[in-house]
Amino acid sequence: MSRERNERLQLFVGMLKSGQNLSAKRLNLELERKGMRQVDRRTLLRDVASLRDDFGAPVDYDASRRSYVLVDLAWKLPLSLVKSEALLPAALALGSAQASLPGDGGDELGEMQDALFLAMGGRSREAAESLIVSSSAAPAMPDGVLATLLEGWRSCSRIKGRYRSSGGRIEERLVDLHALYHVDGFWYGAAYCHRRQAPRTFALHRFDSAELLREHFKRDETLVRRVRDSGGFTDMDKIEGVELRLRSWTARSAQERPPFPGASFRSDSSAVVMSLATAPAERLIAWILAQGGMAVVLAPAKLRKLILKRAEGLVKSHEG
Repeated sequence: MSRERNERLQLFVGMLKSGQNLSAKRLNLELERKGMRQVDRRTLLRDVASLRDDFGAPVDYDASRRSYVLVDLAWKLPLSLVKSEALLPAALALGSAQASLPGDGGDELGEMQDALFLAMGGRSREAAESLIVSSSAAPAMPDGVLATLLEGWRSCSRIKGRYRSSGGRIEERLVDLHALYHVDGFWYGAAYCHRRQAPRTFALHRFDSAELLREHFKRDETLVRRVRDSGGFTDMDKIEGVELRLRSWTARSAQERPPFPGASFRSDSSAVVMSLATAPAERLIAWILAQGGMAVVLAPAKLRKLILKRAEGLVKSHEG
């Protein structure tokens, strides 16, 4: 099966499971939105037949809705739809993700990883025992809270929950989770906060409770794009026109895995200069200090002053 058809069937099933009316016209709108090639009605009928005959999908046509429907919403695409060479990278990715998800989310990923290794057969289970992810423990969360947050994000359902601020204060929040992102070992949500009446960033592990409400929202594609382009923290102060001189292992690791989106590099004598059009101020300052002098600010002057002030405070706190 071609990758294109594979991705189309997965999109098809996702639309069915979300309860959307599904016709050739609606499917093509989704395909166009995702930058995929559109199909005619005959191809749609072949896809429906394939799902029924090849994968046992309980798909029927509802004449009253003029749409295909999934009779059993609990049905899932079998792993046989995934190419065998894609299973191992997926299993490795699940191992890494398992260590980062707070609360009971990692347990579910562990079960999925086991299923992938079983699907591969052979000596895969033996190999699984030698897959080691070195990471600090994920933050604790009450059972079920993460699943509720993820479902609210997936289904565009409003969420009411109790949230702990970084200062420890607990407040009730009403939020619409538009995007999720993973930074420095933690999962965050870019959301519209109805209390603040503005977009805000929420650390998922700081929710002590979460409840799905009946209200739904339309995902803000502009906010999602801002998160994608900036690497997250859209409500954090930004610093523009950044240039850093990197040396030694910091230069090598930054070029291998850029620490910020949009980073560009050029050689400068025995060092490497990293340029950033914009970066979140707090994350940038923390990263520079963590490099132990191997990252030196060239511009802007404002950033140099912030680094000096933070470094002076660090030295003072360790004196005596």
